[in-house]
Amino acid sequence: MALARCKVCGCPSGKGGNTYSERPRLPVGFPDSGVVCGTQDCLNPEGIYLTQGENAEYENGIRVFEITAGHRATKFKIQ
Repeated sequence: MALARCKVCGCPSGKGGNTYSERPRLPVGFPDSGVVCGTQDCLNPEGIYLTQGENAEYENGIRVFEITAGHRATKFKIQ
């Protein structure tokens, strides 16, 4: 599952067995995309960190991914 993090909060630590790309991908419209950092109490515009599997999909041309919070998911498109 992709995670949104700003430059200040940095790359996610990879809990739950996920390993994230060191380089974030930018959502379409960044920095005015309306998507903000997923760290509690942070509202900075962010980059999207993809898991290894998602990064492979990105390299194959996939650009729509989702962020899940509990039972709810949000889809977003990255550049």
